[in-house]
Amino acid sequence: MNLSSVSLQKVVSNYKEYLEFLLSHDVLEVNAKYFAGGFSKSYRLTVEYACSPLANFRVGNAKFATIAKKHSGISPEERYRKGEYL
Repeated sequence: MNLSSVSLQKVVSNYKEYLEFLLSHDVLEVNAKYFAGGFSKSYRLTVEYACSPLANFRVGNAKFATIAKKHSGISPEERYRKGEYL
């Protein structure tokens, strides 16, 4: 998914800390190619996480819940193969 730093900053002021944690713990990998105002850096789950069974949990954020529900019918493996993560 493409993540604009400006958009992230508006939602989570310390988003860089979260990204750094997920990257350093091999949860996410990054495509660092970008250009300002055009293409944002993109991230995807590593194979280990993208192809692991999902766990159920309660989502407290309505906007996130809507996005998660939209993608709930597609397996992580299929999304990974289609390149939807990077």
